[in-house]
Amino acid sequence: DLNGQLDKKDDDIKKLRDQMVDEAVYDSLFEAITLYQQGQRTQAAQKLLDVNEKNLTSVKAKEFYNTIKEATFVNVSRELYNQAKVKYNVGNYTEAIPLFDSAIKLNKDNVDAYYFLARAYDKSGDTANAKKYYNIVINDFANSSRAKEAQTKSITDEIAAKKTALQSSLEELDAKNKDKKYDEIKLENNIYPCVIWRYK
Repeated sequence: DLNGQLDKKDDDIKKLRDQMVDEAVYDSLFEAITLYQQGQRTQAAQKLLDVNEKNLTSVKAKEFYNTIKEATFVNVSRELYNQAKVKYNVGNYTEAIPLFDSAIKLNKDNVDAYYFLARAYDKSGDTANAKKYYNIVINDFANSSRAKEAQTKSITDEIAAKKTALQSSLEELDAKNKDKKYDEIKLENNIYPCVIWRYK
């Protein structure tokens, strides 16, 4: 059992802490280990996200990091995705977005999290981020059903944007034409009285 292995390594943790040169690099790792030992898997995984694995110089530290990562990241990603999906389904996109984002950080293969992150951005009006995440789904998960959905949604959004731009251009043109017609009417009204006045 993983908890038992971590408990047995408490001495290694103490030795590791004593050997550290830069304690700040390891603080989040030790917090993650503690949370994991307490059974708080979600919090341990999220704390482990604060650890830059490249800065871990100790072999033991890397072992702890990888042990907790392998035991938590995929499952916690799924949990966060499910929480985000609940928020998304009730239209609470601002709370869903960071949850989808965290799910992705924990599992880069969570295509559903990418797809619904794009949808949440789209529904909240952030089309630039929506397009960014739709493109990730389309390019990085090309063989998935979500890629086809993202492509359809992306094309639909592009058509809608072009339609909106065209509508705006037509409205501007109509406004200019109304001004032009108004100027012509004014001009006609100014000419006729002069012509009528001269012939009286």
